[in-house]
Amino acid sequence: MNSNYLQLAALEHGGHIESALIGIVVMAVLGFLMRGAQKETLVVIGSRRKIEHSQRMRTFVILGWVFTAGLALLAAFTARGGNVKPAVLVVALFGALFLPLHVETFGASITWDETNIYTRSPWRRRRTVPFTAVKSCDFSPVLQWYRIHTDGHGIVRLHAYMTGIPGLLRMLPCASPPYPPNVPMP
Repeated sequence: MNSNYLQLAALEHGGHIESALIGIVVMAVLGFLMRGAQKETLVVIGSRRKIEHSQRMRTFVILGWVFTAGLALLAAFTARGGNVKPAVLVVALFGALFLPLHVETFGASITWDETNIYTRSPWRRRRTVPFTAVKSCDFSPVLQWYRIHTDGHGIVRLHAYMTGIPGLLRMLPCASPPYPPNVPMP
């Protein structure tokens, strides 16, 4: 009985080390992605400048799909009997996590010219927002995005992991929060 207690105590102690290591890895990856986004966009389409997710973010999503496919292959060759359902559940969970990230990363972009902001998003209709309709701009530290509030055109959201944000913030006819944001990542 005493040895069982020691084994449980050792597992519990190891769990804290694993949690700390996971936290360190997650913060390192988020920092890497944020540093890749903090630059001006080089993409110009005609007379428009473009804001989109960084190449680092796109690579992260592709690596996530490769990891998910690797899990599926591993599960296909190793799961037997009662282990099939949990294996399928894990693969489905990773797929469910990467699918919306993929859709957002490859499907959302914002362009602007001298007079308008043009939005394209998989989550809502396309919009053309005149700069004259922009009322204010703020930053959400929880969701890590800039919000451009407009009159009659909704809110334009610029996630901090997108490239090209500084140029658009300078074009706004109102005060905007500093770039990069002065808040710690969650």
